[in-house]
Amino acid sequence: MPSLLVELDPTRPPLGWLLRFPSLLYRANLGWLLGQRFLELTVRGRKSGLARRVVLEVIGHDPSGAGLIIASAWGPRAQWFRNVQACPRAQARVGRREFAAEVVPLDERAAAEALQEYAQTHRWAYRWFIGRLLLGHRPVSTPAEFAGLARSVPILLVRAAT
Repeated sequence: MPSLLVELDPTRPPLGWLLRFPSLLYRANLGWLLGQRFLELTVRGRKSGLARRVVLEVIGHDPSGAGLIIASAWGPRAQWFRNVQACPRAQARVGRREFAAEVVPLDERAAAEALQEYAQTHRWAYRWFIGRLLLGHRPVSTPAEFAGLARSVPILLVRAAT
């Protein structure tokens, strides 16, 4: 079954309103209300070179404590993801903390583990958002299914730039 997100336009209501809400909080300097669950990533446009901002859900933390794990829910076609591929340097803001960041893809094993941990930690969000909207069917539950999901949904690590 195809993903429902293929059919949904993230710029149009009602999904657009829901997805824009965290961005509005960050623009009003109220991102701290979202705690550590969301981060604002400012990347350079791959063609224009202009700063582009996107607010993304943090799906996990790097076990070594080196960074935050995010996913490109719209897959490799998301504009912010394409910009990060062209230039992995970014500016990140989580709550009130801001830092220069580097955004790097996780390998398939680490990505599958991050998705599995997210599914266990955030059961409701995983079941209703990831399962119903992103996958278009029941959420995956076996290690093999998580590995398959990790191949289709880019999972990235946002860490302080060195």
